[in-house]
Amino acid sequence: MIRNGLYNVTGAIIRLLLSLLTIPLLIRLIGIDKYGLWSFTMAVIGIVALSEIGLSLSTTVFVARDLTSGNPQNIIETLTITLSTMLILASLAAISLWLAAVPLSGLIPNISQAQRDEVARTLAIGTPVIWARMLQQVLIGFKQAHQQYAEINILQTFQTAALTLGWLVVAWYGGGIAALMGWQAVIALTFFALHVLFSLRLLQGLSLRPVWRWAKASYIARYSLATWVSVLGTSLFSQFDRLIVGAILGPAALGFYAAVTNVTVQINTLSAMLVQPQFPVITQMLAEKAVDLSPLRERVRQAIAANTAGSLGLGTVFLAGSALILPVLMPNVNIEQLAAFRIVIIIYSLYSINAVGSYILFGADRVPLCSAIIFCCGLAALSLIALGSRSFGIVGAMIGNGGYVGTLIVYWFAMKTLDLPPWAWLTWIVMPVALFLGGSGLMLLASDQTNLVLLIGTVQVCALGGWFAMAQRDIIRHVLHKLFPARL
Repeated sequence: MIRNGLYNVTGAIIRLLLSLLTIPLLIRLIGIDKYGLWSFTMAVIGIVALSEIGLSLSTTVFVARDLTSGNPQNIIETLTITLSTMLILASLAAISLWLAAVPLSGLIPNISQAQRDEVARTLAIGTPVIWARMLQQVLIGFKQAHQQYAEINILQTFQTAALTLGWLVVAWYGGGIAALMGWQAVIALTFFALHVLFSLRLLQGLSLRPVWRWAKASYIARYSLATWVSVLGTSLFSQFDRLIVGAILGPAALGFYAAVTNVTVQINTLSAMLVQPQFPVITQMLAEKAVDLSPLRERVRQAIAANTAGSLGLGTVFLAGSALILPVLMPNVNIEQLAAFRIVIIIYSLYSINAVGSYILFGADRVPLCSAIIFCCGLAALSLIALGSRSFGIVGAMIGNGGYVGTLIVYWFAMKTLDLPPWAWLTWIVMPVALFLGGSGLMLLASDQTNLVLLIGTVQVCALGGWFAMAQRDIIRHVLHKLFPARL
């Protein structure tokens, strides 16, 4: 599990660095207004991809269960159901995007007809991107169930590298957002084919004849639809928000909003990647329905510590370096934009702690409950973003993201599943959250003194690291023994 977590984090860090490099260069090459239009088209692609109805997560869960069933041929049954259903959904989504490209381009106010035509053309070119992305997610879910995290991260990192390098070349030679989407379509189709080839290797020895069983298909459909509500809630927070900001504040404000949130969302991505390999394992342990829950509780405690330390540690680093990071992202930064950046860093750091609680509810077949929580919080965040944008501009939009912190309530129900009282599990997260909030408050008060902010951030990272070392003594000792066997 530690090794798979490190694979995930290493790959995510590389992709984060590529993103941090690409965003400012793209903004400077195509301009903040055009970057806002590009962010709009990417948000639409993300929203249309919601038609996958949770099948990628269902693939991970059901293949993980199939691997413990004693009959590996059940995997073919699961893949037949998820892949064939996704093929139909992906094709319908691609056709729908093609037909809706022109009407969707009319959602952005105060842009020229030439810009509107370019947005419509870009969305039309995005149809193969949608098709390949949706099918690829099923294959990634299949490989996650097999714990193939090294392979997944290698492919995803090379895909990101090829994508970002191509974008920069296209932008350098004067290509518009339609050309950027064209390059993305080429990369999406290429790496989908690579995922197919690597997935076939895991099916060696099995009969590849398609198998369809209606009872299992119905069960997967119900599970997928329940998880889809959760995905929808997340997308309300991470995709629809861009449409709202663009519609209320215009393409330039959307460009800033998208650039900043594209960076801060990496806090969530990196911290979740660290514990993502625990998901299929927790699912299998919950499926065994053991009388003694002690091993499961200990694994959950370790996962929460890793997720919390990762989320708040990364947030601290971003917050301490915010005055240095933001000018790299875009030129001519003002005080209001810096304040907005710092606000959203704190919000993203706090809500990113929710990963393990969600994993437990998904693995325990309490998907409707988890999905309802995430959906309601996503809807609340969306409403607050709209209200904040109209009332207080870009700062208000960032504050509105705070509605999603409510997703932390998943822990209340997840720990009930493990028969853990609040006083037991709250001790796992209260200390690091208190450290983070205290240090973040000090950094906000000293916001105009960069050196002092960096000093406070360094102390806070050390404090969080010390807490994690105390909470995970056994794991750290095990890792050190693996790294330096002759010295321990």
